Amino acid sequence: MPNKSNIFSQFVLRTPLLPQMNIDEASFNLFREDPLIRKAIYLASPDLFDSLTKYQEGKVKNEKQKQAIQNAYYKYLSRMSSRCTPFGLFAGCGVGQIGSKKDLQISDRNSFTGNTRLDMNFLCELSAHISQLDFVKNSLHFSPNSSLYPIQNEIRYVEYRYIAGKRVHFSISVKSDEFLTELLETAKQGLKIYELAETCSNADYSADDIKTFIYELIDSQLLISELDPSVCGDDFLGTIISKLKNIDVAKEIRDKLIQVQQILKEFDQDVDTDNLNLLEEVKTLLDFFPIKYNSKHLFQVDTNIDFNGGQISSEISEQLLDTTAILNKFSRNPNKNLLDRFKENFQNRYENKNVELGLLFDVESGIQYNQSNSGDISPLLDDLVFPAGKRGTAKTEWEALDYFLMEKMMAFAKDNKTEFIIDEKDLNQLPDKTINMPNTYYAITEIGRDRNTNETILNLGSVGGSSGANLLGRFCHANQDIHKLVNEIAEKEEKHSEGQIIAEIAHLPESRTGNVLLRPHIYKYEIPYLSNSTHKNQLGINELQVSIPDGHRVVLSTKNKDTEVLPKLTTAHNFSHNSLPIYHFLCDLQYQNKTGSLSFNWGPLIQIFKSFPRVRYKNVILSPAQWRIDKAELRSLHKHLNNESSLKSEIKKFREDRNIPDKIVLVEGDNTLFIDFEHLNLVKLLLQTVKNRPSFILQEYFFKDHKSVVKTSNGEFTNQFIFGFHKTN
Repeated sequence: MPNKSNIFSQFVLRTPLLPQMNIDEASFNLFREDPLIRKAIYLASPDLFDSLTKYQEGKVKNEKQKQAIQNAYYKYLSRMSSRCTPFGLFAGCGVGQIGSKKDLQISDRNSFTGNTRLDMNFLCELSAHISQLDFVKNSLHFSPNSSLYPIQNEIRYVEYRYIAGKRVHFSISVKSDEFLTELLETAKQGLKIYELAETCSNADYSADDIKTFIYELIDSQLLISELDPSVCGDDFLGTIISKLKNIDVAKEIRDKLIQVQQILKEFDQDVDTDNLNLLEEVKTLLDFFPIKYNSKHLFQVDTNIDFNGGQISSEISEQLLDTTAILNKFSRNPNKNLLDRFKENFQNRYENKNVELGLLFDVESGIQYNQSNSGDISPLLDDLVFPAGKRGTAKTEWEALDYFLMEKMMAFAKDNKTEFIIDEKDLNQLPDKTINMPNTYYAITEIGRDRNTNETILNLGSVGGSSGANLLGRFCHANQDIHKLVNEIAEKEEKHSEGQIIAEIAHLPESRTGNVLLRPHIYKYEIPYLSNSTHKNQLGINELQVSIPDGHRVVLSTKNKDTEVLPKLTTAHNFSHNSLPIYHFLCDLQYQNKTGSLSFNWGPLIQIFKSFPRVRYKNVILSPAQWRIDKAELRSLHKHLNNESSLKSEIKKFREDRNIPDKIVLVEGDNTLFIDFEHLNLVKLLLQTVKNRPSFILQEYFFKDHKSVVKTSNGEFTNQFIFGFHKTN
């Protein structure tokens, strides 16, 4: 059974910019009429904005080009009226309170405010450019690369280079000697070049030689400037401006960046005003710097929504707690993961010894961690990067849950029912499984009321995370209410971990990823790894060690006091994809002996059946109805694509054959696309989107049969509520 939990009194609500709407030919005019839609599209795709402008000016003559522009526009309009995942001005989030009300009212468009900033990739290149200017470089403070560690008579570290606009990592080895060791130790204070040269004066070297040597260390990234990117702390543009504050010779650069900052603030003051000219002013200012940028990615926007103290009924939280208590019945037996394999390798090699973190994952002598399926780093092949290895396909072992679901599916296929309601009798057939949730975690759910009975229904998405704040960290800079909630969650984490140190993992894997990794300092400690940090309590990799003292549990601890360290990543980053070993290991440690996710899934049955009923427990949908569609089933629709009358007939036949409702969503990994079969422009969009896929999944659209509890005077908004939980013990 899961641990007993309570729910935090506040929640985060995510909702799109526009209420639910019919996306028909008339909606094409909204681009011309609505400044907010124009602004949202410009920020998402300046190229589409230009194409739409030319289209409506009659400058696009080619019919294929017209159709492509229409498809792109309708796709964006569908997203900004149905999908809740925050993205630019398309969707945003805000904080509400658990209380007594059953509906949550958004007053008007003034409830939406944007927070616009420069793209992290641009800022990384900007900071690199500025720090290379001689008149700036000599005034900056430098400290050792946070990835370096000593091994025998060498120093090894990771450097990054930009290749085709992407940040690529390489492992580097350099010979060590007493002078280099002393210089790097001295640089830990964060010193200017002349200060470092004076402090490390040596009878064997002239002052000029020492300075030249320091410049070489900077060029090779053994020494990193204070302008190097950071993901934790203040907004990075603000950090750059602050670091240049006392450098008089950089006044022109600083003044231009302050102007950019002020214009972006002005741009955000009225979200419903057509003030795109301000962004053109920003571009003009940025042209001062010799940095190429992609206009599509230059501006990043987070949208805040003010719910005016909005509440949602406490009955919802009770339903969620009740449901999470039975979800263990539907959890699947865990497969052996990377951390399990690491434990075996560690014990075979080191038994119960303490091993320094850097040495543990040394590319020559250490333990490999996920290097078979991620871009390798190695100093042995002249800095070549290995291509990602292919993953094998494991044979699926059936368990009791699969046989139970197979029996249910056979019965439903026979009776042609559309909903499977789980009752106590069903639950008694399934074994309890040991569940150990993290000290805090979250649940995402849509909330609506049945259009016939007015009964409140939840459409549960996922339950889990390494922390209740995983999905919230990136919004702290833009929304102070979310920041306060994240701090409250962090305080609960600290209380559950007395005698241990919780340390935030500060790492920048790739420049543009920084857009979702930026967050303030959250915990009392930080582990910086290839990311600058201004935190007063930093734990470098050379201060940390790893052991498995009881033969079962991996322990990360400080070398000086042997205090256990619990690493945390308070953001939603897919760290398992192509990550450096130390970063991947630290992130995996969050989930050690914890259940990272609770959800219902069909397991191996997804490859056997083509249609699945809705699965519901009491008033909570655990899995929506879904259909697996093969490419061959759409041939007749493609064939009649240019004949609207015939296309409507074929759509009707297709839907009747598969028993598919008129409103559905196309599932694309974590993304969804709303489709209404009653509107041919959306059908054409669907066909265009899936034309090269052998199969795809369609899912029922929750808000077809359920009224949203989030409303304005203009209509209903789709919604996603994020509720945080904390253990009671």
